[in-house]
Amino acid sequence: TMYLVFLHVKPLTPQSPWLRIVLNYYSVIGVLYSSVRGGSSFIVDGALEIMSAIASSRPSSSCPVSTQSSPSCPPAELNSSLSIVIPGSQPIDLHLAKGVLSICVGFVFVLSMVVRWLLAGKVRRDALKNRLFFGMFNVLLISYSSITDILFSFLPCTNVTLSSDFEVEHRLLAHAEWPCWSQSPAFGFLLVVGIAFVFLFPLGMMLWQGLFPSGDRWVFRLKKRVMMLKCFEKRRDRRGASEMGDRLVASSTGGTAGNVWSGVSLLFLLEGQLRVWYWDVLLFYRRALFELVYAIVPIGVTQQTIFAVLTFIFVYLHSRFHPYNSRAANYTEALSYSILLIINILNLPAVVFSVVTLQQTTASRSFLDSVSRVQSAFAFLGLLLLAVVMAGVYAAKGYRFAKSSHNRAFATLCTRWHACRSRKLPSRSLHGKSKGKKRSSLASEVGGEMVDVSALP
Repeated sequence: TMYLVFLHVKPLTPQSPWLRIVLNYYSVIGVLYSSVRGGSSFIVDGALEIMSAIASSRPSSSCPVSTQSSPSCPPAELNSSLSIVIPGSQPIDLHLAKGVLSICVGFVFVLSMVVRWLLAGKVRRDALKNRLFFGMFNVLLISYSSITDILFSFLPCTNVTLSSDFEVEHRLLAHAEWPCWSQSPAFGFLLVVGIAFVFLFPLGMMLWQGLFPSGDRWVFRLKKRVMMLKCFEKRRDRRGASEMGDRLVASSTGGTAGNVWSGVSLLFLLEGQLRVWYWDVLLFYRRALFELVYAIVPIGVTQQTIFAVLTFIFVYLHSRFHPYNSRAANYTEALSYSILLIINILNLPAVVFSVVTLQQTTASRSFLDSVSRVQSAFAFLGLLLLAVVMAGVYAAKGYRFAKSSHNRAFATLCTRWHACRSRKLPSRSLHGKSKGKKRSSLASEVGGEMVDVSALP
């Protein structure tokens, strides 16, 4: 409810780069963390690891150090994560709840915006239309990873042997009680539509942005060349040469007055803080690729290698283009990529020990536990660092806004005070003689009247 209210009252300003940075860090590091630990949460585990490290620095003799556990002192691995039990629920229910919540938020927002649009006048309908599309972009920006996670988790299937008559059926790996999507045409069709939306929405967004009349957008340049080729094919004789030239000039300037590209205000809301106009498209595909690799590639060295390659590619693109107007935002996202790469590297020891058939020893278990604790704390501290940077940035913006508001209020007060003083003074002519001209240099205009400053007390 609070987020819906925020979408309705939020000023229409360009999309902040900080929301992009935090969402991309959170979604990708969740995939990297879950690729080895299953459904664990790096936020909960990281916070517990930090608190346990602080607590272990204090002397305590409540639980003796030993390899055996007791009811009063359970093993450390049992306390490493926090879980919430909902009676009667299954893991698939909680998995689908994320997507259902996103769909409900989007549906309620569209319905409320349609009601506002119908009740508003003609003047405000354009602004409400921009708010509708911009709000849907924000909803999708937040829920894109959840949607892709749900869709891609339905792709892997496995053979399940029934205990009654030993028949083998193809079932979903995410929920073995449901048949595989290849066995159900309706389920397969819905899955294909969802995956097509995941990959075609960023592509359609890039094509729409690229049609903006600008020389640095390859989509517009391609469209202009196609129009030029059509003109050359239709106007090869000399009689149509002048008309062809007019069309070429019109196409190079973006069209005639009746064919003006629409959506400039919405484009400004999406790209106002970007130096690379298609950077949002790359971020969408980045999140989709990480979720796809996590879903279809088996857990192992191959999966972690693909994650590392994807991270290196986006680190290179970020260092080459510096996509944000803010230098602090560029540095912060570069730092987040470095943290993601470190988390990816820390996954390799656990993966190697799980793939290679090595005998588990006390030393190896202790080493893996230490790496796991460091990884959890590092992932949580990275998110905490982003939160601190965002808090500092928005605190500075709030301070500048309050300072400018105070200066405007003080200037308005001074203007009113001078206006009130000018009404009490007699009006004097400052024209004519040279003495009057000399006094005019010491006069000020307040409230439309020329007042001699020397007459002020």
